[in-house]
Amino acid sequence: MDYALMQVADETQEITRLEKYNLNGKNISLVKRNEQPFTEVELFSPVDLEKIYTGLYSPNFRQQQDMYAKFTVVEKDSFEAAKGVDNPLVMNFASATHKGGGFLTGAHAQEESLCRCSTLYASLTAEGAQGYYDYNRSLYSPLYSDYMLLSNNVCVFRDASLNLLEEPYNVAVATVPAPNLRSMKVNKPDLTIMMLRRIRYFLSMAAKRGYKNLILGAWGCGAFRHNPYDVAQYFHKVLIDEGFAVVFDTIVFAIVKSQDNLQAFQEVFSCKNNEAIQELRRKEDKEIMMHLRSIEEIVKMKCSRCDNLLGCLGCNLRELQQDIEHAKKLIGF
Repeated sequence: MDYALMQVADETQEITRLEKYNLNGKNISLVKRNEQPFTEVELFSPVDLEKIYTGLYSPNFRQQQDMYAKFTVVEKDSFEAAKGVDNPLVMNFASATHKGGGFLTGAHAQEESLCRCSTLYASLTAEGAQGYYDYNRSLYSPLYSDYMLLSNNVCVFRDASLNLLEEPYNVAVATVPAPNLRSMKVNKPDLTIMMLRRIRYFLSMAAKRGYKNLILGAWGCGAFRHNPYDVAQYFHKVLIDEGFAVVFDTIVFAIVKSQDNLQAFQEVFSCKNNEAIQELRRKEDKEIMMHLRSIEEIVKMKCSRCDNLLGCLGCNLRELQQDIEHAKKLIGF
């Protein structure tokens, strides 16, 4: 436990409650977007997100590369990268089971930093967010679900060094859990399918709510132990290969603390090694497709045993079939 950070957490909650703070003898009020409360939050289920994605995505995206968003990789924290950006949406690399992660106990990961510097924690602890935590806890799985939260009205009032700001500013924050690989090994094709689906859902949610400028980063590459090159390539595949970048204006990958993470994203989102990356991705696509075909046979076999289509294993198999069909369409099988 970091007791100094625990004290900051207490102060942050008090500032959020009062909606103001004193800096150098001057009272500074927190800023609100459209006078919404800081507890405002939207909960998106996997069913919601699949509908949004299906209604939004078009294979024609890939034919509009001249309209792709501008990409940058910067050595900054997420809120620092968002400052000055028009209506930014920041991705929160979130815990799926603990509100704000270890914010109250002084932990050091990205979500905790976001909570210390802003009003974010108020929306994560609001009644509207409870379903996200309840469902993920009910799974008893470190892979978690595709449930997501959107906090449209977050006021940032500290900098990365935890100094109070003379001019607070607003951002939106999307709470998106990566699978936790610390306590469970997952084979690469299954993990790839899961990560790509979650990225597609996140981007669809962002686009549906009108966000054009995204602050992303090395999602899951800290305590959850994802390989940064893999995660960078997941984003590259969805944003560039599948064409989702056409929906946005600017996309910033904000990365701090890890030179390995920074280097991975710089390499993948530059022209360097592009041919090697494409060749690796083609190989992975074939491996994923072979894996999906084997799973598809299992799905068919199990479904033939029950009267209700997919009734034997329920929504997990329905999601799996959606992944199979989507992968076939994208890879060209």
